[in-house]
Amino acid sequence: MNLLISIILGMLPEVLFYTYFWIIIKNIKEKKKTFFLLMCIIYFLLIMVRRYEFLYYFIFNLLTYIVLKKLYKEDTNFLDFFIFFIPYGYLLIINILCYTLIENYYIAFVTNRLLMLALFIFKRKFFDIYENLKKLWNRKTNNSKWIKSISLRVITICLMSMFIIISSKICLYIANMKGG
Repeated sequence: MNLLISIILGMLPEVLFYTYFWIIIKNIKEKKKTFFLLMCIIYFLLIMVRRYEFLYYFIFNLLTYIVLKKLYKEDTNFLDFFIFFIPYGYLLIINILCYTLIENYYIAFVTNRLLMLALFIFKRKFFDIYENLKKLWNRKTNNSKWIKSISLRVITICLMSMFIIISSKICLYIANMKGG
């Protein structure tokens, strides 16, 4: 019974969050159900094997990129590998805020899920930002902004590395707090 509740209230909303994030950002019109199903399989398998560790984030990101590449070949580029850390970072921030500032676990959990959905108020902005990043990322289509392209790539890689280090430290801190 606990596993079923964990799947319905814990894992499924997060998979929906990640799937919907990609549907919005890439303006996906087709194969949405297949994409969601593959995201569920990847997420559930990885969460059972590697729960919130560095390797989990990296493998989940890599497998999501591969799924995007297989389903949406021409619409997927290398920038997508780095963009995936935006929803990770958002979830990390709201998790920290909810579970440290709100003492009651159930209220913190409901607040967390509501804040998770709040991100999609700005869905049109995300699509526009992604399109601008894609133009700046690819220096072949935008020869006049070659320096911006390199700068954006360096900044993106630094931000991704910072996220991985910070989230790993937080996971270690939480594991040490629980005596694990």
